[in-house]
Amino acid sequence: MSYSKRIFFGDDPADDHIRLLIAAQTIKRIEAFKFQIPLRRRNRHMGRPHWDPRWPSIVQSAAEELKIETIQVNDQQRFKTKADSDAVKDLSEKRYKERINALCPPSFRPGTKAHR
Repeated sequence: MSYSKRIFFGDDPADDHIRLLIAAQTIKRIEAFKFQIPLRRRNRHMGRPHWDPRWPSIVQSAAEELKIETIQVNDQQRFKTKADSDAVKDLSEKRYKERINALCPPSFRPGTKAHR
């Protein structure tokens, strides 16, 4: 077993101090990024997959375009300020609507009678 696997997945008491140090550094890094945008968004345009596969890449590309520092924690993109989070979310929503309008025929777009 490699040393990193032994630290992260093992239960040897000799490695406890290293695990605690890594956990403390991780918590300190995550705490700086208080505001989040969920990367899971229900797919309302097709039956499957349940979560929309387009949304995570749209959010990440919007953050890169705006040159905003982010980190990803599980299914969340996290930001340092509310203004950064709002800017990325607004641009992501705009890009998402553009992509849906390009992919879906008009009768299946959200908000139309045929969509309901």
